[in-house]
Amino acid sequence: MGLRARYAPVRPRNQAGPADPISCPVLAVGAQAYLGDEVSRQLAQVARDVRGAVIPASGHNIALENPAALAQAYLDFFAGG
Repeated sequence: MGLRARYAPVRPRNQAGPADPISCPVLAVGAQAYLGDEVSRQLAQVARDVRGAVIPASGHNIALENPAALAQAYLDFFAGG
């Protein structure tokens, strides 16, 4: 199964979004070498306030590959940034 099929939205693109989208802020984290801002785009289909972070110099395992940048993304998000 390719990435496109694996991360494709569950609902067909021609249908309306969720009747009751997530209203709290949502942090969408992608890795520079793996999904990038696709995480934000996908979550934007089900949430109103998506805040994206693409972690540089990272791939599949962000926490091991660039923990400082991931921690900063968390701190910025929880500080309201």
